Amino acid sequence: MEEDFQNIKEQLESKFVNKLLDFVLNGDNNPTFRSDPEPFMFCYNIVTHYGNKHSVAEKLFNYHNEVIEKGINSAYEKIKDLSGLELADSFVLFTERINYLILKMFHIFSYIEFYYMKSVGKKYDKLVKFSLEIYKKCFYDKLKEKINEILNGNVVDETKKEKIKASIKHLEFAEPIIQIKKEDKTVFWLEKENEKK
Repeated sequence: MEEDFQNIKEQLESKFVNKLLDFVLNGDNNPTFRSDPEPFMFCYNIVTHYGNKHSVAEKLFNYHNEVIEKGINSAYEKIKDLSGLELADSFVLFTERINYLILKMFHIFSYIEFYYMKSVGKKYDKLVKFSLEIYKKCFYDKLKEKINEILNGNVVDETKKEKIKASIKHLEFAEPIIQIKKEDKTVFWLEKENEKK
């Protein structure tokens, strides 16, 4: 079983997950990465195919969280020593990339949320809430003191301060939902009760 799951992981990583993690660190250095639906659908189909087996579904759920944590930790390592204007810009940029990671991982693993979490008799929050907890623990909380200094100081202008505040507003949401604008691939968060019917 462990060998089978290792094979599943390798397929997910070679087809799409490694590209997602590279995007978090380096941005759009692969022109077709965000426009080609085939690698994403390949991964989604793998998760859907294997996700109806409890033992594999649990491993997939844990793997989802591991990937999110790996991506977020790599982003933190890249900007942890920055300060002032450079940190302000990088914090917003990497939060945007992390949001894309969270969105695509949620889309790939959504079957786990709909099948596994509701069928094993355990209470789980949504995958995006797990992802946000990881973002908070591994990224925001570690940079919070520096970010607060920027927000309370005069190193950056009000426009940049508002960008920082907007980039973390979703941390206050009780029922966060993550979506993407088709026209410019901008990822955004909203509260569940404000979701358009």
